[in-house]
Amino acid sequence: MTTLINIELYKIFKKWRTYTGFIAIVVLVSIVQLAMYFQGQRSINYITGELRQSFVFVGNLLNGYFIAHMILNSLAILIPFLITLVAGDLLAGEATAGTYRMLITRPVSR
Repeated sequence: MTTLINIELYKIFKKWRTYTGFIAIVVLVSIVQLAMYFQGQRSINYITGELRQSFVFVGNLLNGYFIAHMILNSLAILIPFLITLVAGDLLAGEATAGTYRMLITRPVSR
C-alpha cells in the first residue's frame, strides 16, 4: 500500500502543473499581506469603530497575530482549491495515459 502511495506521489510531484496550486497560494497570501500593509489600519479602524467608544485600545491592532489570523482564514478557502486542483490533475493524467480505457475494456475475472 505504501508503494502505491509513493508511486502516486511521485506522479503528482513530477508534473509542473502540480506546483501551480502552490504558486497560486503564495501569490494570494502575498496579496493579503500587501493589502494589510497598505490598507490594514483603515480596515481595523472601520471594524473597531463601534468598539472604540466602549473600550480603550492600547498598541497597534495590526500586528503579526492579526495577519496570521487573516491568512489562516483565507487558507480555509485555498486548501479545498488546492485539493481540487491536484485531484483534477490526477484524473486528467490518467485519462491522458489511457488508463481508463484499459480498465473499462478489460473483462472482469471471476
